[in-house]
Amino acid sequence: MAAPAPRFPSFVVIGAAKSGTTALYHLLRQHPQVFMSRVKEPGFFAFDETRPSFSGPHQDSLVNARFVWRLDEYLDLFRSAGNARALGEVTPYYLVSPRAAPSLKTHVEGVRLVALLRHPVERAYSHYLMLVRDGHEPLSFEEALAAEPARTAANWYWGRYREHGYYHRHLRRYFDLFPREHIRVYLYDDFRRDPLGLLRDLFEFLGVDSNVAIDTSARHNVSGVLRNPVWRLLWSRSNSIRALIRPLLPRALRRRVAAFFETRPMLKPPMSDETRRELLAGYRDDILKLQDLIGRDLSAWLR
Repeated sequence: MAAPAPRFPSFVVIGAAKSGTTALYHLLRQHPQVFMSRVKEPGFFAFDETRPSFSGPHQDSLVNARFVWRLDEYLDLFRSAGNARALGEVTPYYLVSPRAAPSLKTHVEGVRLVALLRHPVERAYSHYLMLVRDGHEPLSFEEALAAEPARTAANWYWGRYREHGYYHRHLRRYFDLFPREHIRVYLYDDFRRDPLGLLRDLFEFLGVDSNVAIDTSARHNVSGVLRNPVWRLLWSRSNSIRALIRPLLPRALRRRVAAFFETRPMLKPPMSDETRRELLAGYRDDILKLQDLIGRDLSAWLR
């Protein structure tokens, strides 16, 4: 019997990071008519046959090596999709990658695009706390924000908290290249308040049965500082060791270990009011443009 013909995804979740995309990936996997790539965040369209070359601590082993940048390997992620009506993948980095939108336009005719957006200040801080949890961020939040221009210039993948929140700037690339009816933008607040309602709308957008029962009780990739000091020390201080052994472990085992630590009880130290005000002032113009672009009232984000 001939091998199944390679298929590109029919839809892609393009971001934003720390806005519920991991949870959405797992919820989509429950739908019997939807096939999700067996690797979350493959990243192919951000690189398109060019090897990733991010710099910074541990990024060669923990970031560059995880992305799927060869076309044949990317198509292999969907080879077992069978008769699924919708094939999808989730890569939050696509939102901020200048290369992803034109690459998607070139490779996938009629692709549906999904964005899930969180208040940009809350998103930035959640992203920071996740990297502190994982031992990748040694600086305070304010120090990390000050270091961001240098990190960006040095092509770091991690630690670009402020940049990822300029949603209008990043989404504009997609609205310029794709039909508006092929783009669906949701808010993280909608997802938290009524996940089943959001999923029903999303399933209709993807052309699959919108009445399938979905279990939304599981939590995924929760940010914060591990409450248990032993687990906190073990996870955050094992960075170098994890970087060495990660390529040697099966992908399924790596996911189980990460999921164990990511679902432990977390503490969330508060952001300072001064930092919050400074970030919000910087995002104000982008938020005003974003609400016009997506047709949503975002005035609550400005308060």
